[in-house]
Amino acid sequence: MALLLLLLGWSAKLLLLAALLLLLGYLCYVKHVHMKYDHIPGPPRDSFLFGHSATYVELTRSGQLIHDRFLEW
Repeated sequence: MALLLLLLGWSAKLLLLAALLLLLGYLCYVKHVHMKYDHIPGPPRDSFLFGHSATYVELTRSGQLIHDRFLEW
């Protein structure tokens, strides 16, 4: 019984470590994609992960057209 609890504790820690490594890998991938396309002129991103989605949501909730914001950028 003690061996089972020990294995369960280690497996939970390994699963957490694997999840953190996957998150770190995904963030590195997003950074790589940002660096790949940074030479293209455009507006600054609102968020590292979500890009301009906050701006899109804000404009659609206020009833404005997104295309007008594109012309401003």
